[in-house]
Amino acid sequence: MKLIFTFFNSRESLIQDKNGIRVCSDLDREHGLIDFGQMQLTESAKITEIIVNNAGTSAVKLKRFVALNSVTDFMLSDKHSVSTFIGGQKPKVLKIPAGKSYTISALFKPSGLGEFKQPIVFEFEDEGSTTSTYHIARFLTGQGTSEEVENILPTQKYRHPKPVARVVDPNVQVIGGVPPPRYM
Repeated sequence: MKLIFTFFNSRESLIQDKNGIRVCSDLDREHGLIDFGQMQLTESAKITEIIVNNAGTSAVKLKRFVALNSVTDFMLSDKHSVSTFIGGQKPKVLKIPAGKSYTISALFKPSGLGEFKQPIVFEFEDEGSTTSTYHIARFLTGQGTSEEVENILPTQKYRHPKPVARVVDPNVQVIGGVPPPRYM
């Protein structure tokens, strides 16, 4: 719960790489966004690798990475099952030595039409005499679409019609009338 509170209050500081740890992907966009783009519902799942790179001078522990929402359109998996919690047991902690990296697979398969978003947060702990815990967040996003939707999309940008100017013609005589009866 504390993690979610911190996430919403200090979003910009959470997306920054810290202490030599860099979280990146080949689908990176600005502000911590990993964008899968548009995907047809009939296509097979799109997979990308999220790389946790330790460019620091000391080893670091990857304590966990969690999805803050329960969106079933994104799935995360990794070789050492750091993200998997087995009932009652402590989660696995992975040590990433200096200069090494760890790869996490992210899969996107939209279940329907629309835009899907999934924030994920990585929790790290420095190894050494002083242990400090810090977090880095990323946002997975993707759009589910279909051929029918793409066929009805506009082909040109909408332009408002020009307003019609009223011209008062002095030769036209306006005769006042009686309004029609109102029906109840």
